[in-house]
Amino acid sequence: MSLAARAGRPSAQAAFTGGLLLIAALTLLFWLTDLDRQTAGLFYRGFDQPWPGRRWAWSEWLYDWGQLPADLAGALGWAAFALSFKGKRWRAWRGPGLYLGILLLLGPGLLSNVLAKGLAGRPRPVDTLGFGGIWEFHRPFEPGIPGRGASFISGHASNAWYFFSLYFLAGPKSRVRALLLCLAFGAAMSLARVAQGAHWLSDTLLAGAALWTLAAGLSPLIHWEAPAAFFRRPALLRALAGVLLGWLCVGRLVYDERHFARPAAGDWPPTTRDLPWAGTPDASGRTPQPSEVAVDLSMPVGDLDVAFDPPAPASVNSLPLSLDETFEGQGLPLARERMDAQVLPTGGQFATGPGTLAVRFSQELHGVWLADSARARLGLPAGLPVDARLHAEGGDLTIGPFPAGRRVLLSGLRADTPPPQGFHPFGDRDWLRDGQPPLISLDLSASRVRFSEP
Repeated sequence: MSLAARAGRPSAQAAFTGGLLLIAALTLLFWLTDLDRQTAGLFYRGFDQPWPGRRWAWSEWLYDWGQLPADLAGALGWAAFALSFKGKRWRAWRGPGLYLGILLLLGPGLLSNVLAKGLAGRPRPVDTLGFGGIWEFHRPFEPGIPGRGASFISGHASNAWYFFSLYFLAGPKSRVRALLLCLAFGAAMSLARVAQGAHWLSDTLLAGAALWTLAAGLSPLIHWEAPAAFFRRPALLRALAGVLLGWLCVGRLVYDERHFARPAAGDWPPTTRDLPWAGTPDASGRTPQPSEVAVDLSMPVGDLDVAFDPPAPASVNSLPLSLDETFEGQGLPLARERMDAQVLPTGGQFATGPGTLAVRFSQELHGVWLADSARARLGLPAGLPVDARLHAEGGDLTIGPFPAGRRVLLSGLRADTPPPQGFHPFGDRDWLRDGQPPLISLDLSASRVRFSEP
């Protein structure tokens, strides 16, 4: 190859070294300053509407579709690489196609969604103390507990920064435009994920630095022209291993938050799932509250906290029942998790009568999961009769303090689980606390049940 042609290429070694220095500089910046929490504080609005960025149409659109361009580019790269062995007209795409395919697998795939998220254990802003969560803040590269948070690094941002590849693929005249395009896409995705409370600023910027470094390190593949014989039978095992690695790498990390309730208009973000209460509005337009609540909740994965909430203000058309759930998991493609809410008809499983709100919550996992965890908070009314069947087989079931003076019946406690103070035996594996109606009846099933004292 001529010296002129070589001179037109960006220096892979210099770009790779610059990427490593950028990673070190960003890490030092976020360790010496509180920039992560300061940036998150610009978007956090407290309990009622904690992260307004989730309601922005453009940020929701980027969350839903922003990973697709990189996935398509990687898939087209593999297709071009395969076609390069079919004829001379496609041979020029052998290196670029291999580059695009491997960069997707190793960058957004293996590095972001498998290694970093699976090992770092960095809680997201929404999971962190001071921002509505319960876990301690961690800085980038600070050792955490694997599985406790999947904030570092941002998978969505990694897919956006993937297009640093265009800088190394483009010619000298188009290189600056390609770089600006990637910077604009990556900045928009980073802003969306920070505004949604899903990632710290460092998660998105370090994702960009990592993808630049990886894109530079792999860029010599663009001009590699492997002979067809390299992929014949002796190399078949290598090809199959690569396919398996690719399958593992493109397994997505699933992160989902849900709020099930029937809120007043505009009170909650679009993730709210409506519970259709059939009460008839009165003359003032208010929907009367149910006279009783019945709940059947099955949660085979994760921990469940149960709290008894005070009655909602009379002026708010909201139900006295809510479920907030956060799920995190690393699964192979097609793996999915669902938490469904179904309002049961009157006279159904709970033999309920008119005025009773009966709801069934069910969590289901489909496909192959490498790791999974979930946390849910069930809010039950403190002033109504409650009949709840709570099944949390894969985690801890924590029951919040019972309303003072209420009559409470507990069923299904394991022999090794002592009841809270004030309860006495009431039949086989049942325990009763005397008090005033209305009755709270809980049928509990979990590997471990804990009771919070007032």
